[in-house]
Formats: sequence, C-alpha cells, structure tokens
Amino acid sequence: MHPRQVRLGRTGPPAVHLTLRRPGGASLVLDGGLPPVAGVPRLTVEGQPEHLALLLWGRLAADSPAVTVTADEPDAVAHLAALLATPLTP
Repeated sequence: MHPRQVRLGRTGPPAVHLTLRRPGGASLVLDGGLPPVAGVPRLTVEGQPEHLALLLWGRLAADSPAVTVTADEPDAVAHLAALLATPLTP
C-alpha cells in the first residue's frame, strides 16, 4: 500500500530505507517502491511481528528493547524515530 500512496503523491518517499524483519522469518521493505538512493540511511528493525506493528502504529518507541535497530551509519534509532514521526500513509 505504501508504494502506491507514494506513486499517487499522497505521501512522500521515506527519508530512510527501512527493512522490518522478524527473527528467523520474513522481512518487509519500506522504501516507497523506489530504488535505493546513495546517501539514504539503510535501517533494519528486527522484532516479533506484534512489536513491529506497534512500532509502526506509534505505540512502541524506536528505542524500545522489544526491537533491535541496526544501520549502515550511526544514530540508527534517531533516524528511525524521525521516520516514525512522519506520516507513512495519508
């Protein structure tokens, strides 16, 4: 749904390339359906599906011990918090 909203101009592309991953399982990439861009931070958030959902709904803080945030640059949690402060859907 997010790539469609970006394509229709209803919301902007995310400022980071975010991968949500459950332990030992599937992952979901939130990138607005756009190809990776140089200089855009790449974050991976790993946690149980219910914690990832709570995180996206704004019910779990980016620095919660229920999720693990890794990135290709420093300040991963700050980048995640900034992304979650923006509207992901219209």
